[in-house]
Amino acid sequence: MVSAFFRSEWEEASLRTALGDAAQLYRDAAEARKHKKIVARQSLMLMKDALPEVSANERAFVASVVMTTMSAIGKKVSGEARSKSEVDAWALAIGEMLSASLQRLAERKRSQ
Repeated sequence: MVSAFFRSEWEEASLRTALGDAAQLYRDAAEARKHKKIVARQSLMLMKDALPEVSANERAFVASVVMTTMSAIGKKVSGEARSKSEVDAWALAIGEMLSASLQRLAERKRSQ
């Protein structure tokens, strides 16, 4: 999931830069709002599968942290001139970091 996200960010970087001012119009469009809702719902479902012992409120917070992390780092990495292999290395590192964080949270909840 992280690799696919980072790759799409990388592939869309030049388009995002070219659109510049029009990006605000896109963000406000009904299609963009619908897409954000779908992504939010999918990330919540993923957190429910990964963290069944965690409360719904905490899962929502963790999903927000994960998506914000991926978005911010993906945007930064894709905005710099990087090769596909560099983007893949970043995606792997961030994926492993997020996975380890989720595993630690799950272990903490199980031991409580």
